[in-house]
Amino acid sequence: MLYRCKKESIGPAFICLLGHKYGYRPLPATIEQHEFETLRKHLDKSKDVLKLLDAYYRLDMNAIPPEYVLKHKEDSNKNWQVIFQLL
Repeated sequence: MLYRCKKESIGPAFICLLGHKYGYRPLPATIEQHEFETLRKHLDKSKDVLKLLDAYYRLDMNAIPPEYVLKHKEDSNKNWQVIFQLL
């Protein structure tokens, strides 16, 4: 197939898209207040995930409807990649 692309195309022979095995799933930048609070209710309260959610999302009451907003990576003094994997 690549041979045919090189033979018939005057442009790039092929494009390679690399990523994680199952694809990259970024954290949502915003979560509506009722969804966020429902999510918190269903998480295991003994886990550190609740602490991380509270530490990395802040409630924005100025939004309509109110929503939780993901804080900037620079606001954290921890390794963001480690935190991302936990959330």
